[in-house]
Amino acid sequence: MKVTPLHITLMIHYHAISAPVKNASAPAVIKYTKDLIEHGLIVPCTLSDSKFKSTSKGAFWIKMLQATPLPMMVFVDPRDQMS
Repeated sequence: MKVTPLHITLMIHYHAISAPVKNASAPAVIKYTKDLIEHGLIVPCTLSDSKFKSTSKGAFWIKMLQATPLPMMVFVDPRDQMS
């Protein structure tokens, strides 16, 4: 699965929020939710209005996302790249 911002947004929602997803009937939300299910990141949940909850694999992915460092800006002298 090529991860998109919508995959990440939905995964965080299903992991952290018990409310329904906005635009849950939108084709993209339906498709990307199916992707998360197929990859074992979420499962149906009848105990929550969200309809889905994260699996242990999904929770681990959230921890990996949280541990991702922010990019750093690096300044380069363009003369060093001319040779």
